[in-house]
Amino acid sequence: LEAEPEQKLAVKITKLKGQLLVRDRRRTEAIEVWKNLLEEYPDDEDLSEDVIELEINEGLFDEAAELSQALIERTKDPYRKVLRTLRLGDIRQRAGDREAAVAIYRDTLEQVGADSWIEREILAQMERLYRREDNVSALREQYETLLESYPRRVGIRRSYAKVLSELGENQAAIEAFREILKLTP
Repeated sequence: LEAEPEQKLAVKITKLKGQLLVRDRRRTEAIEVWKNLLEEYPDDEDLSEDVIELEINEGLFDEAAELSQALIERTKDPYRKVLRTLRLGDIRQRAGDREAAVAIYRDTLEQVGADSWIEREILAQMERLYRREDNVSALREQYETLLESYPRRVGIRRSYAKVLSELGENQAAIEAFREILKLTP
């Protein structure tokens, strides 16, 4: 860095410096290095995303979530905002905070269209979260709660019916599939 390389290389060196500091158990210094880098290039969203990934890879989930939230707040494009919000949910999930992750996924559902690929991705993320804990009953309850908020979303109904079937609640699953047919004749 003292040799004052061109900007792209200087950014890369600074990111690596932060990584080395984390691995040397000097987390506070690493966070400060990345924070200074972001202050130097405040409008570079790609750089912010890179730093978020670095923090995730180094196990700094709270810092990654904080930076991710700041990035979401200054994102103007609705599509990118949704994707970044989902990433925040993933960060919370990796940090072991299921409640926060589920809340983020639920809030994001309000921002996406029914039967869109993003809706399917949100439902898949929620399902993975519960299945990882081998808690299919809680997943069923989550779908029931979602259906109260979004009774016309076929994707949620379909996932709910599959879970009912998996739990051996065959009559309820058949009824759930009938509801889908009523919504999509």
